[in-house]
Amino acid sequence: MQIEVLYIEDDPEDVLFTRKAISESRAPINLSVVADGDEATDYLLAGENHADRTKPDVILLDINLPNRNGFEILGLIRQEEDLRSIPVVVFTSSTSDVDKVKSYGLQADYHVPKPIGLSGYIDIVNWIKEL
Repeated sequence: MQIEVLYIEDDPEDVLFTRKAISESRAPINLSVVADGDEATDYLLAGENHADRTKPDVILLDINLPNRNGFEILGLIRQEEDLRSIPVVVFTSSTSDVDKVKSYGLQADYHVPKPIGLSGYIDIVNWIKEL
């Protein structure tokens, strides 16, 4: 079964590592990527530019995004009845306890630090397969 993952991330290097990890692990994941908060909003609400999008099974969400930040996007997801049941993984380079508490306060399902190196990304991809 194919897992639809929406990755909301503005760092091309993190996206590249994630794509490589999916490829190397042979995970049955279809990865869609949006690079900022406005595009994420359009995608999630099946707006004009993403009317034909597939609803994600899992959302990987960076906190630090251009336009709307990850916390705003998480709030939107939890407010929308059609989206609120989707598991959200706050996937971030932030080591701030404040960010972690805020993520869980906004009902993130997980708060996961971004790994260093491809093997760490492969571990995350394998973990996503089990969600």
